[in-house]
Amino acid sequence: MVPLAFLGLFGKYDQPGPGVDPGQPPKPPFLRFFQIFWRKLSKFVALNLLFLLPAGAAAAALMALLYVCPAHLVLVLPGGEAPWEFDLWTWGVVPLPLVLLSPCVAGLAFVTRSFLREEPTFLWSDFWKAVRGNWRCFLGNGLVLYLVGAVLSFSTRYYQARLSQDLFSYLPFWCCVLLGVVFLWAQFYLPLLFVTFDLTFRQAYRNAFLFAALGLPRNLLLTAVFAGAALLLLALPFTGLTLAVCLVLLVTLFFSFTAYLVNFTVYPVIHRYLIQPYEKRGEGR
Repeated sequence: MVPLAFLGLFGKYDQPGPGVDPGQPPKPPFLRFFQIFWRKLSKFVALNLLFLLPAGAAAAALMALLYVCPAHLVLVLPGGEAPWEFDLWTWGVVPLPLVLLSPCVAGLAFVTRSFLREEPTFLWSDFWKAVRGNWRCFLGNGLVLYLVGAVLSFSTRYYQARLSQDLFSYLPFWCCVLLGVVFLWAQFYLPLLFVTFDLTFRQAYRNAFLFAALGLPRNLLLTAVFAGAALLLLALPFTGLTLAVCLVLLVTLFFSFTAYLVNFTVYPVIHRYLIQPYEKRGEGR
């Protein structure tokens, strides 16, 4: 059995690591990204487990119970050549327990931010300290995500079903797609904004949508990476081995690595437009 100390959950936190030499020239971001990831691989695994348990297990169990509920609500609307059916229960009610995971995203954001800034990290205490200190704003963001996701998923699928018979449906369809993409880009920045700055909920959202425009190249890069990963996953043959590998990656690395990838990519934008101006004002006083 792998000891928990190896995973960084209950290790010796009073013994600091070697740190980073301040006189060392900066390394290329691509190389630095993978060096940090490989050096802290065991902590990434521990962080993923912290995120999934117990909130992840509870959310998954509740979603499974809701999904097997026999009383599904199906909305039937005209669309295309035949009536269009939308399962309100599956798309609207079943994902609701995922909101329980929202406060734990604070721990993911804070710890992965410490990783990319190469700051000393005390995994267990830092994770739960971030959750306790930021759970309200992250829970509120989870509720917003749920509501926006439910509305956009319904609207996009509805207008998509009407494209074959109504050319005017193309405009609202692509508006829904664009809104979904911009909202996704804003979510790249919100966790870091919540755990880094003392902002109100409205201020954080305003800055996040501003960064969705200012960080356009990085947002497009992340979107391309996620789209490519999704296409690769769909292209893989559906076998027991493939399913087992995907399940292992989901439990051990998926969430922590995804948070690290997003935060590593967008943090320079936040540093340039928010942190650097603040540091310069401090130096001028």
